[in-house]
Amino acid sequence: MLIKKILFPAITASLLLLSGCATPKMDYTDGPSAMGGINSQYAVLGYEGDIKPFDQIGIVTTDGDIQIHAIDGNPIALYRTFKIKGFYPAGRFQLHLQDGIHLITAGFEIRANPSYWSTSDLTVPVVVTRGKVVHLSVLRDGKKWSINQTDGAAALTLIRSDFETLSKNQ
Repeated sequence: MLIKKILFPAITASLLLLSGCATPKMDYTDGPSAMGGINSQYAVLGYEGDIKPFDQIGIVTTDGDIQIHAIDGNPIALYRTFKIKGFYPAGRFQLHLQDGIHLITAGFEIRANPSYWSTSDLTVPVVVTRGKVVHLSVLRDGKKWSINQTDGAAALTLIRSDFETLSKNQ
């Protein structure tokens, strides 16, 4: 009787609380869309030459909180960029890269109430594979932060659609 009245509800409540505390898996779709000019949207070609088909490159995405500042030590401003500029700079971001291990240097800024941001950049190795998507998101632990890398393949259809829109606008 004790098990049914006390322990079972306590265990159930604990499991529900713990599952609610788990970090949700984030991907490209969690970044705000251009939404009629409110948010910005970006695509950067991290290679020289013409636009390559999706099956010849890999893609790195962010949800808008992470700002990539450099690729393999080169400032991101040196690369060909497609942009839909909105009122807010945050938005969906995709970086097209050739196969290999690339060093990505990034910071973060989260515009919420309250807002918070990184005071220094991190450089992390990212393994890029043709036809694959790596999604970068912010992991915070008190005053420290790091970059989480997850499989972003579930958003590939939206990534392609956004890129088509971005490349037509340039």
